[in-house]
Amino acid sequence: LSGAIYELAKQLEKKSGLRVEVVLENRWDEALRHLSTGTADLVAHPITHTSAVDTTRYMLFAEKTSGPIYLVQRRADSAHHISRQVELAGHSITLPKASPLSLFIEHLGEEIGDSLSIQVDTLYAAEQLAMQVASGKINYTVCTSEEAERFARLFPTLDCTLPLSYSVRTAWLMRRNSPALRDSLIAWGVGR
Repeated sequence: LSGAIYELAKQLEKKSGLRVEVVLENRWDEALRHLSTGTADLVAHPITHTSAVDTTRYMLFAEKTSGPIYLVQRRADSAHHISRQVELAGHSITLPKASPLSLFIEHLGEEIGDSLSIQVDTLYAAEQLAMQVASGKINYTVCTSEEAERFARLFPTLDCTLPLSYSVRTAWLMRRNSPALRDSLIAWGVGR
């Protein structure tokens, strides 16, 4: 959890008088369930803005453009080290369940003209998958540019330098029937 998001929640609670609860959820499908059932109004975690995001039910909020998606692999693993995107042909990339990055990986397979297998991990998020790559349990996953910088500091044995896409648009996801929350956050300078 980002400290800034926690502080934002506390300020919202203080200024509005509403009870604000921060729920930690790594699983994307569970976060969407919270939004769709009304137990949450906002997923304050950057998601990739793709056509897979249901913008009829949800609105994108605090949108920004970040750097590319990077391949996460072990630095010293000469048997599996990839230096160009086309070398991924026939390989498998592990992604968190319901990851919006899967669409980018599917398109990458089309771009390189060969099959790319996507393995779905139902339990772990990006950082835990990076830990599995570092430990040798899996060979590859992907991450955003912000995650690549953090992983490089946390896991010196990882190589997160091969870009797999151009810049990526990310945003928070908010329920469409939460306009007062949206307007309040905009008034406080959080997003658009």
